[in-house]
Amino acid sequence: YGLGDAPLVAVGFSNGANIAASLLLKGAGVLDGAVLLRPMVPFEPDVPPELRGVPTLLLAGRQDPIAGETPSRLAELLRAAGAEVELVWQQAGHGLVSADIELAARWLRERFPDSASLR
Repeated sequence: YGLGDAPLVAVGFSNGANIAASLLLKGAGVLDGAVLLRPMVPFEPDVPPELRGVPTLLLAGRQDPIAGETPSRLAELLRAAGAEVELVWQQAGHGLVSADIELAARWLRERFPDSASLR
């Protein structure tokens, strides 16, 4: 696909976030980072994968009737695997708010400054 050495960072909302979280928890080694918006725990691995240093941003909604408190558990699982996890709770439900987009964009620019698509 012509990606070269560009980092592969997943950005997913709701079930898209769950799919990206699954890739991380499976230990597939394909993601260099992830932004997970309104994620849940897709499954709990028997053995933590090796995610040392993989930057991961979780954006959760305090009034989310779907995900509830599961983002906290996902953060625990990812941290136990060695990922660098930042969990941010927004005053929101399951839908996105403008602060999600602003925070995700800033986080991506800070952690992947050389990525052309973020300029």
